[in-house]
Amino acid sequence: MNGCPDPYKIRPVKDGDAHQLIDLINTCFQEYEHEGVFIDLEDLDADLKAMRTKIDGENGDFWVVFDGDQLIASIGIAPVGVDMCELKRLYMLAEYRGQGLADYLTGLVEQWALDHGHHKMTLWSDTRFTRAHSFYQRHGYIQQPKTRDLGDISNTTEFQFTKAL
Repeated sequence: MNGCPDPYKIRPVKDGDAHQLIDLINTCFQEYEHEGVFIDLEDLDADLKAMRTKIDGENGDFWVVFDGDQLIASIGIAPVGVDMCELKRLYMLAEYRGQGLADYLTGLVEQWALDHGHHKMTLWSDTRFTRAHSFYQRHGYIQQPKTRDLGDISNTTEFQFTKAL
């Protein structure tokens, strides 16, 4: 699978990508350490240890993006109902943001949803990730009044966003 903007390469995640995937998300979370956001591999983020296995069990898909040998971005999707899919774990190293790669990845999962007969998208985003919220809103996602508390080590509360495709 390609079509990813040059010079990057995209492929489906493998369980063997765990170390690099964990490093990617940990690096992204470090931007919010001062706000108490931490990776939790024993609980909330345990899926990162075997993402291929986890996403296959949800009948979804998950991709990783590389710049050479470095994993620089991730995104996933899984059905969550008859007509809805959930966008999962869109993360990107800071130095790669703003270049259109996240736009491409978002389009990729939205097309996957349509190809699999789904016409609605949802996602959950930590209330502290305001840059991500702006990105999602620019792409037609509407913040819902619903929130959820995860009860994790980061004391996470998430906003829900939805979009009709």
